Amino acid sequence: MDSQNTQELQRLRDSLEALRRDLSPRFRVSISSIQAAGPYLGQPATIVARVMDSTGALFQPGVPVVFIASWGALQSEDGLQKGTSLVVQTGADGSARVTLRPALSEQLGLEQDALESLLRLLDPNAPSPSAARSSLENLALHYRWEVNDLLRAAVDVYQREFAPQALDAPVSPDYLSAWINVPSTVIAYTQDAGTGSLLAAAAVQVQFRNWLRPWLQVYQDSVQTDSRLDQELQNAKARHAKSPDKLVDNIFNQTRIYLDSFYGGLGQHAAQNIAKQAYGRFVGTGIPEVPANARVAVASVLETGASAIPNNGLHVAAAVGSDRIATTTVQITTTDKFNALNSAVAAKADSAALESFRLQTTKALATKVESNTFEVFRKDVNDKLTRKAELTALDTFQNTVNATLNQKVDRATFTAFQTSTTQTLATKMESSAFEVFRKDVNDRLNKKVEQAALDTFQNTVNTTLNQKVDRAAFTEFQTSTNQKFNRINVRP
Repeated sequence: MDSQNTQELQRLRDSLEALRRDLSPRFRVSISSIQAAGPYLGQPATIVARVMDSTGALFQPGVPVVFIASWGALQSEDGLQKGTSLVVQTGADGSARVTLRPALSEQLGLEQDALESLLRLLDPNAPSPSAARSSLENLALHYRWEVNDLLRAAVDVYQREFAPQALDAPVSPDYLSAWINVPSTVIAYTQDAGTGSLLAAAAVQVQFRNWLRPWLQVYQDSVQTDSRLDQELQNAKARHAKSPDKLVDNIFNQTRIYLDSFYGGLGQHAAQNIAKQAYGRFVGTGIPEVPANARVAVASVLETGASAIPNNGLHVAAAVGSDRIATTTVQITTTDKFNALNSAVAAKADSAALESFRLQTTKALATKVESNTFEVFRKDVNDKLTRKAELTALDTFQNTVNATLNQKVDRATFTAFQTSTTQTLATKMESSAFEVFRKDVNDRLNKKVEQAALDTFQNTVNTTLNQKVDRAAFTEFQTSTNQKFNRINVRP
């Protein structure tokens, strides 16, 4: 009996162990977001799920993990799966990764890349929007930069998706006091392949910081600070206050120029708000510089224009406004002219006095030149006068000339001197010819002996010659001697 009880007890223990094994979890799942701080709306959040064995000591590769997001869109690392839920198999390290981004009704490509690149400028550790104000201002500058079409397109889409009422709501400093978060809960779990029963699960919540409302406030502040539209309206009033139609046309033209300098949907909306506020301040002054009979018409037209700004209706408002002001001005001008005419007629003289005045005027005009003739004469005189020297300058010049003339000889004296000099020069040789002659004489003198040497030589010759017989006597002597020799030689 005891043996039978013992066997029965062992079977119960085995069954209990099998049941315990079946009920105990085969896996453990953990899940986390890689970002230390919550990402900004528009930035991706990377979610990592890890699958371990029941002891938590060994990674479990090749296990399918199901991800589900309560908000946003999930995407697998290879980009092949997208949606609010998807299945990713764990790798060798027992991990499976997905990316969580906001789900948009409009598809973004390069625009999303441009936005993510610029969102990196925002301080990820800023505890409040006011602490990140400088980064938000920098982002506003990039939005206003003309070439950033991709960034503006992405920001405008995110505003329509996540802050659709922000443009019409009053701007409140509270938007800079604390971040408004957009939460999303992501669940990761594993299940039995055969039964589909849940084996292990984990969840994480990601807080996306909505920067759109604080940024829009900072953007509008910067645009308002840089606006010169109020000054342009005052300049238009200073130039055209007495011409209401020109005043309105100039105001609308300046407004169009101002609006055209802004890009993107948010930029246009901010500029339109500023223009409407500027119109309100302008009309609120009462525009006392405008003629009283036209102030109401000008104010009415500007109020209509302010209402038409959001719908790009400035052109229509300008055309209608010009017609309204022109009609009002014509009516007022006609009445004023009629009253002025009545006053003028009452002040007129009778026909006899007028005829007498006409005759006197005709006689007086007969002695006058035509205005165009006088104008030609006046211009000619002015031209001549501009070519004349000032009297003081003339006196100075005259004194200088007189002083110079006192140092000069008379023309007759100068002419006599010139004639004498010419005659004298005529007897002279050219300096070049004289130079040739001088050089030739010097060359010849260089070939002659000195006078003293010549005198010595001449004295020596003379002495020698005195010791010689005369050539004629010598010749006579020689001839006589030869004859004597000849007679001697011929004797027998």
